[in-house]
Amino acid sequence: MLWLCLHLPQLPLSALDSDSDCPIVDQHGPHRWLITGAGQVRPGTSLAQALMLEPALRTRGRRADAEQAALTGLAHAAYAYGQPVCAQIQDLHEPGRV
Repeated sequence: MLWLCLHLPQLPLSALDSDSDCPIVDQHGPHRWLITGAGQVRPGTSLAQALMLEPALRTRGRRADAEQAALTGLAHAAYAYGQPVCAQIQDLHEPGRV
């Protein structure tokens, strides 16, 4: 059996159907972290630090339902090449982890 694992770091941004380059923010406990980058800030940067670097930075929150729908669509497309197909979004539960 062959395995293929796909890493889709831009899935949260593409799931929002936005052409904007606003970074996407995820919240872990009381802290918020960028999971996509923009300008001088990189993924994994805390929101507080990103706002210090770029005070005019606008951010958007994640939409888990839209991400899951996009992933399901990709899984349906992958099913044409073979089965079984398993699609899941792994939350790494580590602050700042991309």
